Amino acid sequence: MSENKPLRILRIIARLNVGGPARHVILLTEKFREKGWISELAVGEVGKDEASMEDMAFVRNIHPIKIDVLGREIHPTQDLLLVWKLFWLLHRLKPDIVHTHTAKAGGAGRAAAFLYRRFHMKGLWSSLPLQVYHTFHGHVLHGYFSPFKEWIFLQIERLLAKVSTNLITLSPSLREELARLGVAPRERISIVPLGIELEPYLACEESVSGKSSFRAELGVDADTPLVGIIGRLVPIKDHSIFFRAAASLIKETRDEKVSMAHFVIVGGGELLESLEAEVRELGIEDRCHFVGWRSDLPLIYESLNLVALTSRNEGTPLSLIEAMAAACPIVATSVGGVPDLAGWNESGSEIPEDGFDELPVGALVRPGDKEGMSRAMKFLLEDGNRAVEMGRAGRNRVRERYSINRLANDLEALYLKG
Repeated sequence: MSENKPLRILRIIARLNVGGPARHVILLTEKFREKGWISELAVGEVGKDEASMEDMAFVRNIHPIKIDVLGREIHPTQDLLLVWKLFWLLHRLKPDIVHTHTAKAGGAGRAAAFLYRRFHMKGLWSSLPLQVYHTFHGHVLHGYFSPFKEWIFLQIERLLAKVSTNLITLSPSLREELARLGVAPRERISIVPLGIELEPYLACEESVSGKSSFRAELGVDADTPLVGIIGRLVPIKDHSIFFRAAASLIKETRDEKVSMAHFVIVGGGELLESLEAEVRELGIEDRCHFVGWRSDLPLIYESLNLVALTSRNEGTPLSLIEAMAAACPIVATSVGGVPDLAGWNESGSEIPEDGFDELPVGALVRPGDKEGMSRAMKFLLEDGNRAVEMGRAGRNRVRERYSINRLANDLEALYLKG
């Protein structure tokens, strides 16, 4: 790439729905502009049942290029049209680098990049030196679809890997999983950990504040244990395990204080009504607070004694990075990049059946283990001093590893290396 002109990068994501990937691409678009790059972002429409992060882009003077057929659902005819539209977008913008995020954008974007490399104004089949990257924030090769569909998607990913200059994952565990599935050899998969704006979370108090306005909003006093779960209300997040573990904690623990715990559910999505019905069936509706999507997350984290995650599949969950930066201990399922984030792979231990593994930052449990989740929450809520130590350890762990500046610098080095 020429050093005499600003480098052009086009980042493509399916939609800016609330979540880690959307925040990731918005911040990177901004950071690369600050570095002097011509940095653009192409997106589809947010679904009707989803909250949007487009306002976050607008306040940073980022006005994404809208591609109307780039969205969540797979549709063969529209997806062919999508590849065509992205192909002509590449002709118009003439980027040096195309970087795709999320599965559908990764498929259509890389297909369009392949066509653009071969069919362009400089001559038919004369290859352009276009670099193409795709980031796996997680993957849809397990836990989302039927085995047959997962096999089809795996074959597509293997083919798309051949089009890519490099694949990127957020954690060593995710790279190992993709290599094991045969998506690409390990040497063609780079690890670039997630990065976010940590400052608002690093400013949180290390222990739960008794003057929290959020606790006052819920009608919960300073001495009541408060456990939060933050994320989309969709099947892969497996909130049912969280609620069943909460019911077990309330009804079976002998610790009077722990048995008085309340539970906060931050987020929205397609399962809202069914999950509200589930807590009623479990008889814990008076302890569970569905608060929807919130913009005051630092205040919420500062009010929590513990943050939980019960997903069956994950990349590197943003909620756990935020919780750790806010000095809040975590209890999470050992899926995707979670063990790397929590430092579990460094411990060399194994999670026992129906139990949990204690870590300096909290605890890990097996996915789908209601009893293990309940026991881990009880363990972390019983000792306030230990919780403070765990929160402090989590903050120290993420402070440098997961900053947005570190992420932008790592990606720039990867791009320039080619």
